[in-house]
Amino acid sequence: MVENLFGGLMFFCFLSCYIPQIHEIVKNKNSQNVSALTYIITIFGYISGIIYLLVVKNYAIWLLLNYSLCMVLCFVILYYWHKYKS
Repeated sequence: MVENLFGGLMFFCFLSCYIPQIHEIVKNKNSQNVSALTYIITIFGYISGIIYLLVVKNYAIWLLLNYSLCMVLCFVILYYWHKYKS
């Protein structure tokens, strides 16, 4: 019970931290102040985390959800970064 509460809280916090960046890029149609390298490295970190969990056969649902969906949001940011780069 407690682990699910904190797992859900972790998932919500990490997932929601990308939303303001996406909103600002789309609203301003400008990605000048966004570092694409940061998000590329973050994506490799999420991929490594997913592979690690699968290799050690630790199917922690909150971590898998967190890594997977946050990685998708990083790709969304990179898409908009590319679309609106100066």
